[in-house]
Amino acid sequence: MSHRFSAATAALALILPAAALAQQPPTPPAGARPQGGPPPGAAAPSAAGKPKPYAEIITKEAKSDLTGLFKTHQMDEKYYFEIPKSVLGKEVMWVTTTERSSAFYGFGQTEVQDRVIRFEKRGDKVLMRGVSYRIRANENHGDVKRALEKGNIEPILGVYSVAAYGDSEAMVIDASPLIYSSLFGASFDASRSFVESMKSFPQNVLVKVTGTRAGGGAPPSPFGAPGGGGAGADTVVINHNIVLLPEKPMMPRLFDSRVGWFATSYQELGGTENKVKDVTIIDRWRLEKKDPSAALSEPIKPITYYMGSEIPTKWKPYIKKGIEQWNAAFEKAGFKNAVVCRDIPTKDEDPEFDDEDIRYTVVRWLPSGVENAYGPHLSDPRTGEILNGSPKIFHNILSLIQNWYFVQASHSDPRARKLPFSEALTGDLLAYVVTHEVGHTLGFPHNMKASSSVPIKLLRDPKWTAQWGTTPSVMDYARNNYVAQPEDKVTQLMPKIGAYDHFAVEWGYSVFPGAKTSKDERPYLNAIANRQLNNPMLRFGNPSGDDPGRQMEDLSADGVEATRLGMKNLERTMDWLSSAVLKPGEDFSELGKMYSEVLGQRSLELSHVLTIVGGVTETEYHAGQSSNPNYAPVSKARQKAAVQLFNDLVFTTHSLLVHPEITGRTTATGTVSRVLGEQRGIIGGLLSDSRLNRLVEFEATATAVAYPVGEFLNDLKRGIFSELTQPKIMTDLYRRNLQRAYIDALVSKLDPPAALVSPVGGAPGGRRNANSGPLSGEAKVQVRSALTDILAFLAAAKGKSADRATQLHIADSWKLIDEVLNPKK
Repeated sequence: MSHRFSAATAALALILPAAALAQQPPTPPAGARPQGGPPPGAAAPSAAGKPKPYAEIITKEAKSDLTGLFKTHQMDEKYYFEIPKSVLGKEVMWVTTTERSSAFYGFGQTEVQDRVIRFEKRGDKVLMRGVSYRIRANENHGDVKRALEKGNIEPILGVYSVAAYGDSEAMVIDASPLIYSSLFGASFDASRSFVESMKSFPQNVLVKVTGTRAGGGAPPSPFGAPGGGGAGADTVVINHNIVLLPEKPMMPRLFDSRVGWFATSYQELGGTENKVKDVTIIDRWRLEKKDPSAALSEPIKPITYYMGSEIPTKWKPYIKKGIEQWNAAFEKAGFKNAVVCRDIPTKDEDPEFDDEDIRYTVVRWLPSGVENAYGPHLSDPRTGEILNGSPKIFHNILSLIQNWYFVQASHSDPRARKLPFSEALTGDLLAYVVTHEVGHTLGFPHNMKASSSVPIKLLRDPKWTAQWGTTPSVMDYARNNYVAQPEDKVTQLMPKIGAYDHFAVEWGYSVFPGAKTSKDERPYLNAIANRQLNNPMLRFGNPSGDDPGRQMEDLSADGVEATRLGMKNLERTMDWLSSAVLKPGEDFSELGKMYSEVLGQRSLELSHVLTIVGGVTETEYHAGQSSNPNYAPVSKARQKAAVQLFNDLVFTTHSLLVHPEITGRTTATGTVSRVLGEQRGIIGGLLSDSRLNRLVEFEATATAVAYPVGEFLNDLKRGIFSELTQPKIMTDLYRRNLQRAYIDALVSKLDPPAALVSPVGGAPGGRRNANSGPLSGEAKVQVRSALTDILAFLAAAKGKSADRATQLHIADSWKLIDEVLNPKK
């Protein structure tokens, strides 16, 4: 659930792919000019190309909006912008979003593109130039700025003839070519596209267009919605928002990698470092105190969220609650009532209010089967000032949060043992989601490190969880408390705004009266950031595949113990799974779906343990802050504990995966393959090339904490082949499949002929070069040694089989390994 506006742009461009840059819209088929459609090109204002009298172009029949950033006019099938001289030369952001889409294939209110432009007059032409802030001159080096200006030119994106001049020499241009330009993601079939309306507001002009993209079916949705927009066409309603950037730019705040923020980057010329410097500034709202001398003051202009009229009434109180929970954190930055949530005013209350005015941030409820929500924001690229941040909530998020809570928290919350949930419980879960998404619109990305700072004992403490929930940051993907046991009597099982969130708001939104420039703020900001040194709950981390403390959906500083406790709770959940889901007269499809949710949670928790083996703890220290390394291997004890968990809970046949009372109602087969699939996935992860290579390297570089590869493979062997040490050996199908899968995985590391790999878990294809692949030579030596050990194990087990299936299995496994290690010439 996310994200920043520009981060979504690339994916969302799938909906409205831009063609090559052009000034004119696509030419319609001959005779196919529909009422309201765009003209095939920008018509010259007169035969001589000179402007006409205003009354001839904008007649009394024109439908005009005469207020706002600039005037707009509609004359039959023509659309005009009347651009005042005051707008010339100013930075304007052109933002394109979708409002609706055909055949329900996707979603509305999603972002397509944003770019900065500038209007410029040249004779009787209006030029539209593209503006970039990717390279800037240091503010203290005027000579560098002059050199930059002399050596660079803003590209001309479009040229538009002045059709007439209005009052104060305002320039009237035919806006159709501009509205339909592929510059703004609107490459449509002109014969099936129409301008629906144009509105002008004080800071923006909004043009609404129904556009049809010719070609195949609907493109895939970035949120997983099904495709299918009709035979050979996709029709969308898009909004072009032309937004005037602030007259007085906000003072930027320099980014710090220790604190999580969405940010804007550029290259700076000049300065004192004798190089082109990369500069990053954070995206944040402009907050100014009414009383600058007060420690706690209301802002001059609070961050205000309006609830869209389409939001179901029963959910509005919970959405308001989720938004305004941020106020406690803003008090750390010196602001009282910084975040406000309101209903959209009625026409009687405010006849001028329009939720399409860019000045208003509106929470949108999207009618879609997508199980998601996200929080985009639009920021000024010059300074990082957030101009608008409207959270989007897909209707089916209600299903997602219900499923999450059922599998993660029903063990401790009896309210969650019957589906569907009550309105109150669902509303509280919705409030949590809203708080998270609003956090994105305030400038905060995901902080996946937060939850790993919480000891197990605190997650099982009713007092601590009542105050802080499950994690120090609501921006983590920490979800609900699957660690607490029923006897702990924990009642607050959802995430809340935590210590890190208070810290991040203080760092990003505090006002420092003595600071006149961004550099002046650095000592104050550094002092706040340095608190992380003694308080791990204040640390930030992006997702990482190598750091077990930077994972999605995890809880606690001890992933092994958290997963052991979580597995106990999942077993409890199975006790009421059927009664929670089944209703008289209905089929068993929902039972199958919820069983899959339980298994998905199990897989998720196991994945957290997998990362511990060969893992690296990443901590963002800056120079002079700490003598500790930024990258430290996970201790051997933690890694061995992780392998032992797999031996206990995965490499034995777990009852959670074998439930005939459920599978007998939902599917004829699949239990054996489900068990093997989980085991094979864990084996593959443990024996990944990158993990084995890290273990090898740590033996050389971190001897004190290293988990030697040989010892690691021996620990796996003892668990996977444990019965081979017994006087009489009997293996069932599940164990035989597991052992074959492990042998196959080891053999595949040596690049054997495909014919020698057993059918279970074997990879297709011919023999590969034995020296190919990223696995290091040292790791291959250890793998070969592990196979030799297993071969000896199997040799000693011959003659001890208690049944024929085990006898055949031992003989076949021995033969497979022997042929790989001792190939006959």
